Amino acid sequence: MPIRTHIRNLLTSVPVTSGKKVLMWHNVVDNSTPVFNLRTHSQSDFHLQIKSLQKRHTIVGPEEWVAARETDPVILITFDDGLKNNKQFAVPVLEDCQCPAVFFVSTRGVNTDSVLWPDEVEWMCFHLNEPVEFEGVIYRKHKTLPVYVNADNERLVHKLKWHSEDTIIHFIESLKKRCNELIPDTYRVMSSSEILSISKNPLFTIGSHSHRHLPLAGMDIEMQRKEISTSLRILTDICSGDISCLAFPDGSYNENTLQVCSELRIPILFGVVTRNDMRVIPRTGLYTDGSWKYQLASALS
Repeated sequence: MPIRTHIRNLLTSVPVTSGKKVLMWHNVVDNSTPVFNLRTHSQSDFHLQIKSLQKRHTIVGPEEWVAARETDPVILITFDDGLKNNKQFAVPVLEDCQCPAVFFVSTRGVNTDSVLWPDEVEWMCFHLNEPVEFEGVIYRKHKTLPVYVNADNERLVHKLKWHSEDTIIHFIESLKKRCNELIPDTYRVMSSSEILSISKNPLFTIGSHSHRHLPLAGMDIEMQRKEISTSLRILTDICSGDISCLAFPDGSYNENTLQVCSELRIPILFGVVTRNDMRVIPRTGLYTDGSWKYQLASALS
């Protein structure tokens, strides 16, 4: 099949959405960058994904999305975590396509070249390529996917996230004794200058993804208030303006979370999966454990 015909088929294979939707990405990298998790797409694939969406949908910013009718075929593009590859490889595609997007930043690593803890764990496990133990349970590399699972097929990072930050740090330190491979800079958190550069483009919106990228529902209300307000303060200082959007890490929230967000006057809140909660906007993530064309079709159906 000629390449032009193949691309045209890809661009027309995504159905028109039955109503407004929000899609979620994490990482976009070039072909030379090692991929070690399910959250990473190549820049060429991402470009095709955006082009296929634009073929039959209107991609809008967050305020316009909120104002749209439920039946309108509009899409909001979002990115979680706030890593450097968003600026390096996703932004050029979005600018080329004149496509709005929201970038949710976990602020703890801003200006420190830090790595978010899930990425650090998965990077080291990927390079260890041998069993690891956490709380007496053995986790091994999945047979076909770049994830570590136990005998019940539960993912290591999903178990870790509900533990204290001290426990997570202790586990990471134990992995560092066995793995000295440095994670590429493109997987590190953006600097304040990179965030500011994105915020100055009228196509883009900067939102909060909390401070430490831990499940908010696992914290008491005071800790949640500190977690969210710290992130807002850092982003407000960088962008010189109010932050109107917050995406809960892993979609985790409870009534205390919503109370804090109300107190802090954050008007637009995003989760991950539908919980029949009209106060929180659900999103569908795109991952690399299957065909992106199929995932887009499923997300928009």
